[in-house]
Amino acid sequence: MLGCFQASKQINETHLERLLGKKAYKQRVGNLTHEYCLELCEERKDQNGNDGRTWRYFGIEFGRDCRCSQHLYFDVEDEPEKCTSHLTGDYEQLGGGAGYITVYQDADWVDDGSETDPDDDDVSSFRPRFVMTDVCTAD
Repeated sequence: MLGCFQASKQINETHLERLLGKKAYKQRVGNLTHEYCLELCEERKDQNGNDGRTWRYFGIEFGRDCRCSQHLYFDVEDEPEKCTSHLTGDYEQLGGGAGYITVYQDADWVDDGSETDPDDDDVSSFRPRFVMTDVCTAD
């Protein structure tokens, strides 16, 4: 797990940016688990110009929304105390919270050199290289 981060940020008066963007996601998943979110991202590898590549990041927000992305779209700080939502598919697993998203890097992602930042002026240099090694569970 990379951490628990603010899910969106107001960029200017008219633009709200999501940490994992808006290219691939599924909301209000009734049986969401960490593993199922990863599967959903696998199913969406061809969406929105991703060309069948493995999504680099996947994240869970509110315990029910799954997002997939190649980028983190703004600087973030880890706030683990904010991600306390139980997942809809497994009450023992936690993922995200109100306005926060738990982010993982897919262990199968490979840097093939084709990645470019969506906007070099606005994208954070924060590019952690961690993978999901364990599952967060409720105490």
